[in-house]
Amino acid sequence: MEYFNLKYIALQQDHSRTRLSQLNNQVLRLAMLAWKLFVAVLLAAANASSNWPYVVYTVPPKSRRPAQG
Repeated sequence: MEYFNLKYIALQQDHSRTRLSQLNNQVLRLAMLAWKLFVAVLLAAANASSNWPYVVYTVPPKSRRPAQG
């Protein structure tokens, strides 16, 4: 009988946790959507501008000259 009581308590705790996990899933989904939107805007800006590496990278890439010597 004790086992069934413990199982019932565990079920109740699970039920209280589901609402939190649903909220968490919504927050994660929203964050993922925001990230995808940010990347899409960044890529669109990169395609639109002629000097696209400066949009994508904050530090401009070094010129690829071979080392002297």
